[in-house]
Amino acid sequence: MATVTETKAAATEVAASVNILEHLTEEQKAALINKYLTFPKEVRNLTESQYPTISDPCALYILRQMIREADSKSASILRPAYIERVKAMTRSLVSTIPDTRNAAHRVMREIADEIEDGAEAKKICKAVKVKLDMSSSDPAIVTLCGIFGITPQSIA
Repeated sequence: MATVTETKAAATEVAASVNILEHLTEEQKAALINKYLTFPKEVRNLTESQYPTISDPCALYILRQMIREADSKSASILRPAYIERVKAMTRSLVSTIPDTRNAAHRVMREIADEIEDGAEAKKICKAVKVKLDMSSSDPAIVTLCGIFGITPQSIA
């Protein structure tokens, strides 16, 4: 199974090796450029900094969307495994034993770093909350959400 980083690298390579833009009409290119320009400036800056060798806004939009699609597919395939890993460690986040609690925090941060996507993090945290029959205000769920950079209310 390819990691998110490997998926992004492959998508970048495909975009560079196949000139997708040749297959678009000028109207289609203009429409994609307009879509790209509607992104917040922060999103455009991030995209441009990730792919400094690509200057065409149409190509940047296509590449960004390809990567998002691939990430979404990868995430949906990996989601059950992530849910089980997170579920197994969630209660340990509020353990009274410091070593257990610290180990759980470390593992959860590693998982959160692997996931990257906030929407996917919400899906995983919500599934864990439901599987463990906890509420959004449970201290373990509040801690879990904090590690994943989401609010407990977003998974209520």
